[in-house]
Amino acid sequence: MTSCYALPLRAINFNDARRCASGQFRSGGDGVRLARLSKTGCVRATKGLGRVGKLRVDMVRISEQRSKYSLISRNVTFRHSRRDEERTYRLRPVTPDDSLREQLLLNQLSPEAHLMRFFGPKRQHSRMEIEELTHIDYHDDCALALKDEETDEFVAIGRYYSLSHDPKSPQHKIVEVAVVACAEVVKGYGLGTYMMYEVLQVAVQEHKTAAVATVLKENHAARRMFERFSDWIPGYTERLEDDVYEIQMPLEAVTVEGSNPHDHARLSFTYDDLIKIKSPC
Repeated sequence: MTSCYALPLRAINFNDARRCASGQFRSGGDGVRLARLSKTGCVRATKGLGRVGKLRVDMVRISEQRSKYSLISRNVTFRHSRRDEERTYRLRPVTPDDSLREQLLLNQLSPEAHLMRFFGPKRQHSRMEIEELTHIDYHDDCALALKDEETDEFVAIGRYYSLSHDPKSPQHKIVEVAVVACAEVVKGYGLGTYMMYEVLQVAVQEHKTAAVATVLKENHAARRMFERFSDWIPGYTERLEDDVYEIQMPLEAVTVEGSNPHDHARLSFTYDDLIKIKSPC
């Protein structure tokens, strides 16, 4: 029977991926082999499994996925919808090092905002929940954040999760999207719409065919944000059931493939298209 050592579960990082690629995670004198990669990107030390090769491939793949999306990291300037003010934030992927930033952003949300985003009066998030939100494989799931470089804090986060992690399942190509949080101080700058746009942009790059979302009936801000996308996505539908809107957005009709194999697919419309008529949400 395979035995496990009582070693702590921890997040993988780029150094781990490099060590895997160079073969440094081979079994030592005690026969310990790192051999299991969990959904959230964590490794456990086990003995006698002999699957170091698979772990090496998976960790390098995750590193490559993060590296690919790190290319989108850039500064983005937003103008307030009613005041002559501008703010600039850094767009980048969420990493395991962002646990504290994610926790701080969630702690800043009002009770009403928690209700709208988590469908209940949730004020505290466990360490395991925060790890689930920050340990992203960037293959089936994605999380992007806007960071204030002056305060080193997140002001907005958008994410998606594949409905199935089984590549053979039809639901593997469908993602659930959400703008998980938007700080109260940045309302009116269009950050929510922008984050949803960027998350959908990644989804089409990963050849996802549809995105779905669940929105409470009284969440008027989120409904206004999704209405922007309804003007640009053919086949967009909303269905109200038990005071909850189930939103579906087919992506194939708005996916533009790259002109050569090295170009990523992209959305057929831009963020400016979304906000040119209505004020930013």
